[in-house]
Amino acid sequence: MTQVASSTDEVPTTTLFARGPAIRRAHGLNLHEAMLLIVLERRPCRNDGDILTTLAARIGLSSAGLTRMADRLEARGLVVKERHGVDLRCGRLALTDDGQTLARTLLAELP
Repeated sequence: MTQVASSTDEVPTTTLFARGPAIRRAHGLNLHEAMLLIVLERRPCRNDGDILTTLAARIGLSSAGLTRMADRLEARGLVVKERHGVDLRCGRLALTDDGQTLARTLLAELP
């Protein structure tokens, strides 16, 4: 049975868990990193990024955990973090071109 993160993301977590070692070897990503890239690729609103706290809830991480993960992915050039409006505690996250390419590769590799 395929588990889903939400009705709009449909991240096949069972398949990701089964493919975890192969994803790590091929792409250097852990399961949460792969899931985040897929959620960002599949989300319905692609123009303005996703708020970090919403993303954390979607993939089952704390806000602090997602922030650390986003920092790692940003250092690899896969995502970009931006401040959201006047509230400096809030941020948005979006895929870079390289991140989008990798997310699409991950999706294509899933059965």
